[in-house]
Amino acid sequence: MEFAMKFLSLIFALIVAVNLAQIDRHLNDDRAQLPRNLQETMKDLRNFSKSGECPKQCSKKGFSKPPLVILSMDGFARDYLDRYTLQSLSFISTCGATAERVYPPFPSKTFPSHYTMVTGLYPESHGI
Repeated sequence: MEFAMKFLSLIFALIVAVNLAQIDRHLNDDRAQLPRNLQETMKDLRNFSKSGECPKQCSKKGFSKPPLVILSMDGFARDYLDRYTLQSLSFISTCGATAERVYPPFPSKTFPSHYTMVTGLYPESHGI
C-alpha cells in the first residue's frame, strides 16, 4: 500500500512538472487564454532570471494579502537551498518566505504531515 502511494505521488509530481513546462513553452501562443495573475507571475519570474533581483513591488492588484503557496518535497532538506544552486527555489526563498526550522509531527509521513500543516492539529487529534 505504501509503495502504491509513493508511486502515485511520483506520477502526480511528473504530471505537474510536465504541465508547468508546457505552460512556459506555450506562453507566447496562448497568452490570451492564461489568467492575468499567471501572466504576471511568469513575467516576474523572467524579469528575476534576467536581473537577479526581486521585483520592487511584491503585492499584486486584486489581493489584499499575498497568496499562500506551501511547497512540500519529501526528502528535501532545508540546507539544500544553501548547498546547491537551485535557481527557481532560490527565487522563492529570496523573494518569498522559507521556514528555517520545521519539526515534523509523529509519524513523520507525508500525508499526516500535510494534514497537520493545513489543519493545525496534531496526528493524534486528526487521526491520520
